[in-house]
This record gives sequence, structure tokens and C-alpha cells, in this order.
Amino acid sequence: MKIPHLYLTGLLIVVMLVSCSSPVRYIDDRVKNNQYMLWEAKKWNNYSTVTRSHRDFFLEFMKLKNSDSIRVNVYSDFLVTEEDYQDTAYLIVNNLIEPVAFKVNKNVNYLENRNTINTTTRTTTDVQTTNTKTTTGNLSAADGDKKVETDVSTATKTKTDTNTQVSSEILNKVNSIRTIIFHDRSKTLLTKSNTLRLRIYTASGDFWDLKFYEQDIRQIRRLATNMYDSVN
Repeated sequence: MKIPHLYLTGLLIVVMLVSCSSPVRYIDDRVKNNQYMLWEAKKWNNYSTVTRSHRDFFLEFMKLKNSDSIRVNVYSDFLVTEEDYQDTAYLIVNNLIEPVAFKVNKNVNYLENRNTINTTTRTTTDVQTTNTKTTTGNLSAADGDKKVETDVSTATKTKTDTNTQVSSEILNKVNSIRTIIFHDRSKTLLTKSNTLRLRIYTASGDFWDLKFYEQDIRQIRRLATNMYDSVN
């Protein structure tokens, strides 16, 4: 049977959408008798809405096999001079707003060595022109009657110099691990949504919006119902 070209195209698009999101894994720790689902969401590289402050976020979804709650660990790094977060984040689902507790798991100060490499390249070209005069014809004729031909030759020499400078700075940073527990109403909103955003505020009211796409929401629903793609 011949499959229509449009059907094939649609099928390929669906496969691409599914494959864009990381798998839900089933962790079976028989030593400590822990069985849980784990989904590592994509990394967000976001700028805040008010001050355009850059910050990276990484989210990890966990659900114990025999529990109804979903735990989300939110990882991020920022300079100690930048603002920390409020203790409440907001789940925005289909234009509904649900506040959720955004509890500190760990705030760890550490030093980061950042090297900046600047490379400067300069190219110079030296052009040398040589004029060569040659007398031809009747050499015994008077000077004014002699035929003189001029041959012009040009030589080009190019030189490239590269200068590399490395500057180092020590950054005092915070590795932040925060936790959100979704249960009851917030879990229902999380798993029944068509559109989903997590909004995280700083103490002064600046905020980042972490947007989940259809393939992300699909994986969250699967995790919530103990469905998984791979074991360990």
C-alpha cells in the first residue's frame, strides 16, 4: 500500500517532537528500596523581564513510585552580588495562577575561575616597486635619439602577527538548589495543562519565565502516572 507523502511528513514531525525531550527514567535502587521516576528537563538560558539579568536554570522532576507528589529541584548559579529568589514561585497554567512554595534546599558559596582570551591579529603588506630602464636600438645615436624602454616589476610581501592575551578573574558565586513539591491542586494543574510556565521572582520583583512546551508537558504527565522510557 502506498503511503501518502503528507502522512509521512506528519509522522516525521511527530517523531521529531517526541525525540526533542529527554527520557523519563525509572530508578530502581534495591539497596535502599527506593523506586522512583526521574525526568531531567532541558536547561533554560533566560534573561529576566525587568533588568535583563542573565541566569541559567536546570529542573529535575522526581516522583516516588508509591507517592502522589511530584518533587522538582531547581538548580541555578549566580554571583553573590545578585539577588536571590523569593520563597514563592508561580505556576501559570492556561492563564490560571497558582502560587507554590519555593524552598531553599541548599545555597552553596563557591569560587569560580573565569579566563577570558583575547586574540588580536594584525596583517601588514609591504609593496616594493622596481623600475628597470633598458636602452635599445642604435646605441651610437645621440642620447635624445636613443630608444629607452622601462620595465616595472612589483613585489608584495605580507606579514601576519597574532597576539593572544589571557585575563583571569575569580568570581564569588552561589550554587542554588531550591525545591518545589507539587501535590493536590497544583499537581492537577501541572498534569492537566495545555500550556505551562513557571515564574520565579527575585526579592525586588524581577522575574524569569520558564516555559514548558508540548513535549515537556507530555513527559511530566508520563512521570505522574509512573510511565517511563528507560530503566536506570
